[in-house]
Amino acid sequence: MAKPIFVMRFRNSMSDGEFRYTQEHIYKSDINNEYHILMLKNDKDKDEFEMYNADKIERQDWNTIVNKLK
Repeated sequence: MAKPIFVMRFRNSMSDGEFRYTQEHIYKSDINNEYHILMLKNDKDKDEFEMYNADKIERQDWNTIVNKLK
């Protein structure tokens, strides 16, 4: 089965340095083995996350995924 695609859009107020640090941290984490990761700067001043090709993700599982990023 193909890995789900995890799209992460980070707030536009994030500096380029913060964004690069976050990218590096996420790409080196275990979450990168479970999902195809696409990281972008958002055109809004808020973080947004989307998942594609995932049959069903329960809310608790979603929280676990997002908490891996902290």
